Amino acid sequence: MRTERFFAAAAAALSFAGAPVCASPFISQYVEGSGNNKAIEIYNPGDTTLDLTGYQLRFFFNGSASAGTTINLAGSIAPRQTFVVADDNANPALLALASQTSTSNFFNGDDAVALVLNGTPVDFLDVIGQIGFDPGAQWGSDPQSTANNTLIRKPFVTTGDTNGGDAFVPAAQWNGYIQDSFAGLGSHVCCGDLFISEYVEGTSNNKAIEIYNPLPAPIDLATYQLQIFFNGSASPGTTINLVGTIDPGEVFVVADNDAVQAILDEADQTSTSNFFNGNDAIALLNGGTPIDVFGDIGEDPGAAGWIGDGIGTMDRTWRRDKHVIIGDFVGDDPFDPSAQWIPFPVNTFDGLGQHTVPEPMSLALFGLGLAGLAFARRRRAA
Repeated sequence: MRTERFFAAAAAALSFAGAPVCASPFISQYVEGSGNNKAIEIYNPGDTTLDLTGYQLRFFFNGSASAGTTINLAGSIAPRQTFVVADDNANPALLALASQTSTSNFFNGDDAVALVLNGTPVDFLDVIGQIGFDPGAQWGSDPQSTANNTLIRKPFVTTGDTNGGDAFVPAAQWNGYIQDSFAGLGSHVCCGDLFISEYVEGTSNNKAIEIYNPLPAPIDLATYQLQIFFNGSASPGTTINLVGTIDPGEVFVVADNDAVQAILDEADQTSTSNFFNGNDAIALLNGGTPIDVFGDIGEDPGAAGWIGDGIGTMDRTWRRDKHVIIGDFVGDDPFDPSAQWIPFPVNTFDGLGQHTVPEPMSLALFGLGLAGLAFARRRRAA
């Protein structure tokens, strides 16, 4: 249920508040597929490009305490981007996503995998599995297990598991997907990302989406898109490539170009594309990966839209609850807007262009150190 995910994410965020987060690279995806379909995705959560000189992947086979394979990484990872290392004999779909390939022996589901920074001593940055322990066939249980599955790090995880000798429970930090799932490889949602903070489904062409940046750095929108899924379709009928930047704690409004002037006055970008009605799902994507979804992709909820506490998404403005700090990136599960959203009457625009978040949640999480409530407003270019 989305309500459960919301409170789980909030609790995780609070546990990290005030602590250093998003500093060192860590493993963001693990692919243990059929045949040679093996890959490790590494994520750079920092604000600067990471030179991979000295970084290694090490594989510990069958409970060994010594690495049987060591792969020296080569290249760099841009801020908040990923680097994929794959078996050179993987299938073409996986190889197309690889940043580096290797002829070395790769892992099976009972082998520990470590990301390290080589030196004296070696700095273990992240470990999947338990070094020196043979779990039998796998750690965990399907689909959150290390054999014949893909594991993707949960978005609230902001640092690697540096203790390779402790018990490994995949479900604590990983989401599981069926064997040979590669669709999300090459991008990762972590340490927060942009999310939708307001949804305006007004009369006629009075349609707008407001996007909020909870991060401590400006975000270039070159890799971001809005997609609209009409009438229960699983394929987008409209894709809007976003243009511009969002400063920390600021918002960005995308509106129908034929909306009323009150909406256009707040818009950072307009579009002539077909906009949504209340029964159409909307996804915000980064690098082709959904990072927030309003609605349920593939479902037509009927004329009233999706219902929460007796109120539908048709002919309403919905504002994100101020305690939500991360988007709903699973777009095909049941959608109850009341879990994370507050409804307002049709053609309510007075809150557009600003978003309120409490410091102990989003802003403290990212180390901005502001007191009380942060009231985010868009800064327009001079």
